[in-house]
Amino acid sequence: MKSEGAFTSLSLTQENFPTQTSYEHSANGWDYALKILKDFLEK
Repeated sequence: MKSEGAFTSLSLTQENFPTQTSYEHSANGWDYALKILKDFLEK
């Protein structure tokens, strides 16, 4: 029973991981896009 609980928590962690990663990537994408926009407007 104890090992089953550990397996469940591991599964939940793996399920949440892609969401967290894609969120961080989209945040970086926004920073990059805003930087380009700022450079464009300052020309």
